[in-house]
Amino acid sequence: MNAATVFLKNQKTKAIRSYTSTADGRFHFAQVNMAEDYDLWAEKDGKKTAVKTVSSWDARKEFETELKMK
Repeated sequence: MNAATVFLKNQKTKAIRSYTSTADGRFHFAQVNMAEDYDLWAEKDGKKTAVKTVSSWDARKEFETELKMK
């Protein structure tokens, strides 16, 4: 599997951070202010996953999710 680019967009400021996943598709964003809401998606070879919301209401210190290409 080839790496994908994963995007994290702050819903309030519209700032976008990106991360290239590992070959097995894993990714990690560090130093994320969990008091804010974010949109999360991945893109690879012109395809894009559905956008998922990472909510400030989620009290977990770490958020795990799976993104699937369409």
